[in-house]
Amino acid sequence: MEEATSKVKKEMSDLENCQQELADARAKLKELMQKEEELARKRREQQELETAKREAELEKLSKEEAAAKSAFAEREAESKRRLEEEKMHEDRLARQEAVHQVAKQQYKEKETDLEKMESDLKAAEKNLRSYRGGVQNSEKPTGRTPQMMQQLMQ
Repeated sequence: MEEATSKVKKEMSDLENCQQELADARAKLKELMQKEEELARKRREQQELETAKREAELEKLSKEEAAAKSAFAEREAESKRRLEEEKMHEDRLARQEAVHQVAKQQYKEKETDLEKMESDLKAAEKNLRSYRGGVQNSEKPTGRTPQMMQQLMQ
């Protein structure tokens, strides 16, 4: 009986030890679960922070992109406007050059007519002198008179 009692005491002691180990294991498990929950919470917070940072960065980049697109559109419109102005100036210059060429041609024609008239006048003067017998007109030198210039311009 003593042997059975000691055996029961030993079994009870083992049972108490097992219960204590179980309680320790539960406490440790509870502690580990709390640590795991804390780590999971920290991970979630870190992920939320990183997500918020990424979203803020994306929003910033989106605003920069919109500003860049707007600036590009403005520059493109300005470039188009300047090209149109340049084309308009080129067209006006071409018209002015055409008018200039016409005026130049008219000037050359009138100059040629004037030279022909002067040549004809000198020939007529020479012819007239030969009829007069070499008398010279001392009142006015030969050349263009205002009346001649008006006739040429008409």
